Amino acid sequence: MIRTGAQYRDSIRDRREVYVGGERVKDVTTHPLFKPLVDIRAKPSFAV
Repeated sequence: MIRTGAQYRDSIRDRREVYVGGERVKDVTTHPLFKPLVDIRAKPSFAV
């Protein structure tokens, strides 16, 4: 299934519990530690 970047971001905002340094991350798509990785995964790929 092909998803857009927005669909990917929405799919990982699913109430999963992620902790960094003992503190819960409210939104992995915007947290400074995860945002660069999320942006890479949400980027369209045109590889054949």
